[in-house]
Amino acid sequence: MDILVNDEERNSFFSKVVWNGWYIWKECNNFVFNHLPVEPSSMLHRARVAMVEFEEVESLRVECQPRQPPQTSTATDRWGPPAPGFYKVNCDVAVKKGSLQAAAVAAVLRDVNGNLVNGLTKKMCISSPFQGKALACRLARLLAHKLNLLDVLVEGDNKAVIHLCVTETAPLWECGAILSDIKHLATQGRFYFQWRSRASNKVEH
Repeated sequence: MDILVNDEERNSFFSKVVWNGWYIWKECNNFVFNHLPVEPSSMLHRARVAMVEFEEVESLRVECQPRQPPQTSTATDRWGPPAPGFYKVNCDVAVKKGSLQAAAVAAVLRDVNGNLVNGLTKKMCISSPFQGKALACRLARLLAHKLNLLDVLVEGDNKAVIHLCVTETAPLWECGAILSDIKHLATQGRFYFQWRSRASNKVEH
């Protein structure tokens, strides 16, 4: 289409087409199976709201950059030590193959020299991988609390979760209580949260 001059405009246009098509299909199903009248203006409004909410969540996953203490290593493809005097906790979640709910979260604590200090794992049911990442961050904070550590860097590989740990942005409903716990526990010392690429997050291995 000549009127769509760049990738951003094309993506926006086709995103609207997809969301409207999805809601038209749902509206048709409601009419056929539930005998509910079709309300085009209401349907288009709901499609637009759903698209905006989806784009806001996706922007968090891509663009968020949380605050962090200085690192002594700039490598992005391997584990780096925290600032002097800090401990680092790496955390992650593993979902059981073939299951949408069974998972295990893990947190591994190391000192500034990379020496293993302690760790925790916990099996649980999750509603989504995103919730699992949030639960892993909470486990990391609970590990530090258990050992009475006050200077800790928590590191995970999900940008959106890390961002929500350090801002007042409203989280997804399924993670609201989890992130509130994390923020409350983080007030009991100097706690920082940092995103790290999946390749350098050794907990997953």
